[in-house]
Amino acid sequence: MREKFEVTYISGDVVQVTAYYPDFCDFEEVYDRNPIVVSFDQYRMTNQGFIAFAALVREGRTAFDKPTKENFEAWRKTVENVKVLDEEEVAHAPLENTQHIGS
Repeated sequence: MREKFEVTYISGDVVQVTAYYPDFCDFEEVYDRNPIVVSFDQYRMTNQGFIAFAALVREGRTAFDKPTKENFEAWRKTVENVKVLDEEEVAHAPLENTQHIGS
């Protein structure tokens, strides 16, 4: 299980983060509901925001040491947008060397 997010902060900083199984589990433990949206009626912005936040906490990229409701609420006040990225939108590092094509 993996989901890539782009977080845009009010300051203008933009970061990408990948959420994994532990981040989805953190969401379930805090909100006592499944973070996977099955229908549009179940969509909540909190889901993707908290999962991105949990991933940033796990990677040590926030000032918080634990993904809790209180910490999330403080963090989200600094955020302009959280976007789920398609594979085409993920920033890839350029190759260090030109790759040989053909024979």
